[in-house]
Amino acid sequence: MGDTKTVLGEIAPLLQTLVWALLISALLVYFRKEIHLLREEVQKRIQKGQGLELGPIKLLQRVEAVEVEVDIAKSFVLSMGDYLYSNLKKIASGNFGPYEIEENSGLWRELYYLRDIGYVNVKAIRSLPKRGDNLSQHVSITEVGKKFVELREKYLANVSRAE
Repeated sequence: MGDTKTVLGEIAPLLQTLVWALLISALLVYFRKEIHLLREEVQKRIQKGQGLELGPIKLLQRVEAVEVEVDIAKSFVLSMGDYLYSNLKKIASGNFGPYEIEENSGLWRELYYLRDIGYVNVKAIRSLPKRGDNLSQHVSITEVGKKFVELREKYLANVSRAE
């Protein structure tokens, strides 16, 4: 009799685990349609970027903040006009090519702007030769300028892939 109690005492945790596993399995089978519907609804909400609340727990609220950050980044990289960006990119290449610059011309103003926002290094714009074979001999891009070109190129590559 003592041996039976010992054996049952040793088997009891195993039996409890087995009962719980069977109960959970039975509930999953019984509610499989509801679980499937719930999973589909969660997937729909995730795809739409909507939040999900489970009682006091709020999930996926960060989606809106990320979308705002993406919009800000997009606005930033597109804040520079195409022509100005083209000139910045040519400077970044290290081979701008032939140029002609007149006081108060478009290129003149662009160089001042790019220098003032920290994208290019140029000693004295007023003392630049009026014509030359390569503006990159006189103007170089800064690390900040390189980063801007890199970000814009990444954005443009992503946009072209999405289309």
